[in-house]
Amino acid sequence: MKTIMFDKIATVICNDYHIEFTNLQSTSRKEELVYARQLIMFLSVKLQLGTLTEIGSYFNRDHATVIHAVKCIDNYKFADIIKKKTILNYEKKFESIKIINQKLGVFDREIELIKHEINVLELRFNDVNEKVTMLIYQIRNMKL
Repeated sequence: MKTIMFDKIATVICNDYHIEFTNLQSTSRKEELVYARQLIMFLSVKLQLGTLTEIGSYFNRDHATVIHAVKCIDNYKFADIIKKKTILNYEKKFESIKIINQKLGVFDREIELIKHEINVLELRFNDVNEKVTMLIYQIRNMKL
């Protein structure tokens, strides 16, 4: 499961709805908790952050609950224009963040490759430097 992205989504939703994440893991069926929990599950599925089972496990729920959450949020998009706008804004926001994270991941891999190449070059330099030092030593000690 891509926990960093999941944590970002959960943090934003919890902050926006003034909810503690631990409350979302409870068995409570209060409307505001259910909606926030379902919204996080929906976004996690849409962004492919993990399997349904993995996503559900963060809330002490099973995969069927995640499927139900996705259906509920999809229904909200048709039934409530305000929730539809909110949901679409979250989708756009987190899709953008996911794309940025993917690009940063590419840069991180490129940086690691460059670091590796630098290490190889340093080893070669040290090897050549050692050989040159030995040659200089041999030349100085030669009898002319």
